[in-house]
Amino acid sequence: MPAHPEDIALDTYWSITPDQFKDEQGNTNWRGYFGAQEQYLAAQSPDIRAYIERYESRWLSDLKAESPKAAEVELAYRQSRKDYQTYQSIPKYMGFSPEQGDAIDKLLVNVADWRGRLPYGARTTKNAIAMMMVENPQMASQAMVAVQIAQKLRNPARTIYWGQSTSLQLFFSDTAGEDWPAILRPTIAEILAGR
Repeated sequence: MPAHPEDIALDTYWSITPDQFKDEQGNTNWRGYFGAQEQYLAAQSPDIRAYIERYESRWLSDLKAESPKAAEVELAYRQSRKDYQTYQSIPKYMGFSPEQGDAIDKLLVNVADWRGRLPYGARTTKNAIAMMMVENPQMASQAMVAVQIAQKLRNPARTIYWGQSTSLQLFFSDTAGEDWPAILRPTIAEILAGR
């Protein structure tokens, strides 16, 4: 017996899981996960979208009858997803879009990687950029700008929003440090040098 298109769409929707959006270190790209769900729903006809949303509502109603506490947690989690989407839409750096912020962060990760290659006592951001300059002057120039942006143009609205959202702190506590790339955390050598 052939499956109904609505059921196929629902199965596909439920098959989108956070595990599909993990990086090599096991961190989940929540923006990618929620974005994939939203993109999938947006691509469906209004009837299919309504079917998926009704199914979720029925599932939640059944859950409330079986386990009120589990339903409470599920509702809180759904709210936290909305809060996380709002949080992700707030730019990390003032004057830059979230996508531009991601590009800046990639440069910062590259600088942190270079810093990690240096001898222990010489692990400073300045030394890492100097080493990058030898191998790739253009990337080193971009990295210098990225470090300046990250240090001077952090968006305080993002940090404030995180601090005021208990649902984010409860369900997304593993992502709390993502706003502070490793390059912004001074090394012991930088602390001793009075950075």
